[in-house]
Amino acid sequence: VPTAPTSERPVLTPAMAYGPGAVDPAEITVLRTYLERVVASRPGPVHTNVAFTAAYLGYDTTGEGYGGCALDIDDFPSVTCGGTGAALPVGAFVRVQTGSEPLYAEIVYREGAARPDGATPTGATVPPDGPSGESRPRPSVADEAPDVRRELLVPDFTAFGTGLEVEARKADRLRAHAKWLTEDGHVLVHTRPTPGARRSGPDETAHFAAYLLASRRGDLLDPSVPVPLTRLAGGADPRQLRAALDGLLDTVAYALATSDSLRVWQGYALSRARVGEGLLRDGPLGRADLGTLANTLVRGPVPDGRRRHGRTGPKTLRTAVGPWLRTVAGAGDQLTGVGYAVAVCRANLAMGDVVRASDHGHFPETGVKVALDDAFESGGVWRSHHPGAGQSPGDRGTAAAGPASRLPDPDPDLGAPRVTGDDSRSVRWSFALRPAARHGARVPLPTSVVDGLRAAGAGPRSVRLELRHEGAPGPASVRVRQVWFAPGRDGAWGLTPVTWSDDVPPGLLIDAEWVRGGSRITLRTEPLDAPVVVDGRTIRHRYDPRVVTRDGVRGPGTWYGPGAVPELVLRAVRLCGLLTEDGHALLDRAALPRAVRVLELDDASPAPEHGRRVTGGERHRLWITPARLGPAADELIRDGVLYAATGSRDPDGEPRYPARPSDPPIPLIGYDPDPRPATVPPGGTDEAAGRGDATPHLVHGFVRRLPLGSAPSRRQREAYRAYCRDLGKADGTELPPGRTFVGPHYRGR
Repeated sequence: VPTAPTSERPVLTPAMAYGPGAVDPAEITVLRTYLERVVASRPGPVHTNVAFTAAYLGYDTTGEGYGGCALDIDDFPSVTCGGTGAALPVGAFVRVQTGSEPLYAEIVYREGAARPDGATPTGATVPPDGPSGESRPRPSVADEAPDVRRELLVPDFTAFGTGLEVEARKADRLRAHAKWLTEDGHVLVHTRPTPGARRSGPDETAHFAAYLLASRRGDLLDPSVPVPLTRLAGGADPRQLRAALDGLLDTVAYALATSDSLRVWQGYALSRARVGEGLLRDGPLGRADLGTLANTLVRGPVPDGRRRHGRTGPKTLRTAVGPWLRTVAGAGDQLTGVGYAVAVCRANLAMGDVVRASDHGHFPETGVKVALDDAFESGGVWRSHHPGAGQSPGDRGTAAAGPASRLPDPDPDLGAPRVTGDDSRSVRWSFALRPAARHGARVPLPTSVVDGLRAAGAGPRSVRLELRHEGAPGPASVRVRQVWFAPGRDGAWGLTPVTWSDDVPPGLLIDAEWVRGGSRITLRTEPLDAPVVVDGRTIRHRYDPRVVTRDGVRGPGTWYGPGAVPELVLRAVRLCGLLTEDGHALLDRAALPRAVRVLELDDASPAPEHGRRVTGGERHRLWITPARLGPAADELIRDGVLYAATGSRDPDGEPRYPARPSDPPIPLIGYDPDPRPATVPPGGTDEAAGRGDATPHLVHGFVRRLPLGSAPSRRQREAYRAYCRDLGKADGTELPPGRTFVGPHYRGR
């Protein structure tokens, strides 16, 4: 039965549909305060998805949960322990099937479950059964299918209040029977990953948003909720709804991450008091046991020192947190129900603190490098690597990536802050704006600035941000806004959310200054002496050519055919090649097939071929072959899009440019950003303005018809794609047949 909206002030507002950067701090405070109450009232961790649902439906934190909401419980999807079905995200409402009445619950945690042989997909070997006595259903045929994933779901049977809460005696009976629930009160299911899903684990929030819009659209548009999504989005267009839902989820995640009283791991929030209580406890899974787990990570792969002859080789140890917790004597009661999710999150938070306190995960006293290998499988799999006597501590310690693996980023610190001055008065630095930091993302800060700001207070704080952007079209102005200085999901502190206007495009160099002891950071851009055009885009301020080369590349297309091979070659050179200071990218020609194959397999969209849809693997066999790559590269070189160069290969097998006379030469393929003078002179006018009777005006980019039989140049096609990206259109946009593109320019009337 529909009920009246919550009597409290709605915690979700239309501004939140645009992300946290568009929200008044007072509204964020209202949302954060409510979510802190939700986390304190729930028995398990609260994921971003669960927090959004609570805020959207008006979760009652006094004990009734969703009991007062207008929900059709018979419409919840059914899950059966040991059954097979579509993957459900954290935050989904479900009916857990039993021999009699179903149990109604909210999925508050899920993870990949080890196979019956005790091996996880990441390769970590874990005990299939521990002292907690978890009972798993017998292996089925689904366990042998390569495209089926075993998942452990943790349901919260208290989410719908006392009216639907399962009685303790019935829950104990179901757990003891170990048929409809495991002995720990969980649900083990077999799911088929959605196309394109990462094998290392899903993007839980993106999965949740897609699930709501596809399967639970009626719940989102229900007029009985405090504020329906259509009002928050300002319309009912599917694109508006998806954009608004993404913005709301980002805002909820930001509110959780910036709370002084919460700790967050992989989207799961727990109160600091609850985390601290577990870490200080002397019993099972307390301080001593978590110390043992940390010692396992840091010292597990260290050689025992008893080897007399030869050099010790590298050793890698993978530790799965969930199965490890089950090996702790006396921990069984803490690993039942939602308590298991609490224990997993608490252990991972503790391990994350240990790693953050080290030198980027490297422990010099043992020579071991520790990192989170997989956050989804088995409660999180941590990788500990000791290089042995044959490697230096900085070596990766892993074999070279295979032909179907992702190529490593040759420039992982591209655009990172670089300190240009540090004295008793202030700290000055510069950084290049990356696309990922444009809309509500976190802006990283130098270590000295982070330490200085944190010295004024342990928790997040408000910072005044001033942007002085001179020389752009229109009046110069100083833009001021309040942002948060807070930690991100990886634990690194930065400014968030910082949203940049359209006249501050990616690639621009930003000069920053923080005066010690203050709470203001000033950002400045520096105009160029003369504007230049790169990739069809006019750049008027000092920029980093390397960032423009990397981030200005076109994304994967919507289909692949013979004509798309040159596009893939160009992307491979720009994304995987070595970068020079002036933005040239050079790729070892021998690595071209591998680089193109990696980029092609990253695109999971189906392709039409002879009237049917084909898979990514088929697409590769049809078009992306070494026999096609060479001619495509030669065509790009003939057209002047790429150029041939000569480099060398060092003793480690890595390509170098310029070539070293002592190393064997190798052929390279190069990309030249080719910055050209813009049509507008430094004063902001063009030649027509000098006639005295004409006022210069901006002509926006447009599509023009070509004479019959003519075709646009490759440069114009690239300029059109860049123009579409600047307008927010999806990658893969192509010029209509028989048309060319005229870029933005100034003209006198």
